[in-house]
Amino acid sequence: MKAEFQILFFIILNLLIFIKKKNFCNYINIVDKPNLKRKIHTSKAYLVGGHIFFLNIILYSILNYNNLNNSFFFFNYVHILSFFVSIIFIFFLGVLDDKYDLSPYTKTFVLALVFYFLVEVDGTLVIESLSFNYFDFKLNLKGISIFFSIICCMILINAFNMFDGINMQLALYVLSIICVLIFKFPINYFLILIFFLLVFFLFLNYRGFIFLGNSGSFLLSFIIIFFILKYYNLKKLISAEEVVLLLIYPVLDLLRLFVIRIANGKNPFVADNNHIHHIFLTLFKYNLSVFIIFLSYFIPHFLYFFLNFNFVFCLLLLLLFYSLIFIFKYCKIIKF
Repeated sequence: MKAEFQILFFIILNLLIFIKKKNFCNYINIVDKPNLKRKIHTSKAYLVGGHIFFLNIILYSILNYNNLNNSFFFFNYVHILSFFVSIIFIFFLGVLDDKYDLSPYTKTFVLALVFYFLVEVDGTLVIESLSFNYFDFKLNLKGISIFFSIICCMILINAFNMFDGINMQLALYVLSIICVLIFKFPINYFLILIFFLLVFFLFLNYRGFIFLGNSGSFLLSFIIIFFILKYYNLKKLISAEEVVLLLIYPVLDLLRLFVIRIANGKNPFVADNNHIHHIFLTLFKYNLSVFIIFLSYFIPHFLYFFLNFNFVFCLLLLLLFYSLIFIFKYCKIIKF
């Protein structure tokens, strides 16, 4: 199918989803209901964001199967198959988690197996070394490269999942990363599709009618992990320090939450009200909270990747924005 017809096809598909969104949501029927503990939305919402992304991705991939095999992301059909097997397992793991609230240990075990399978089949996803261009430093990982790659993937997918707290928060973060990746490699049509799907989802998510759900957060984080590893290992479009700048924000929040929970004698995987969005919502209204969180990582991203500001300056700026949480805490403006 020609590109013009594909564009028209996906416009019509998502327009139909928008027009028939209630029917679409009721058909999937995975609902997130508010409660008096952690869930701060006031009315029920449908966890179908991931389904919209999954449907579009599968259809796009079927229509462009031959083009995928000829792209630099996949060296052969086995790589393509491993990608789709992994994405299907991760998506349906999220669906089951949305529906049945799986234990964190079950999710961790399944995700570890999926990433082990992926990096074993597709060696271009293995992080063989850490190359920091800014510091002119390279660290070879040698015998621990596969283990290190899996651990990084596990940390990132959990960090993204925990960062999905209020409307638009994770989608905007992923959108910021997608913009950088498209800027680095403009002819990546797969990521361009994800860009427009994110804009479409943000429009629906703004009013809280639909959420990403774990199926959506797992799916989006997997896509980000996959393409960043490909950009890093194959085209060398991004360096290790640029990966750090792009991905450190939700990782910082994950580490902070784990430290606090363990220090309080709690299970680090058990959810609470200490996420970054909970902190900002105690100080500001919803719209302002989302905007502040967005600016705190988008400004450093924009300055470095689009305006070529100094890396250390941008990283320190991002860390400064994030550290405001602790300033609020120590000034006793808020309580953990």
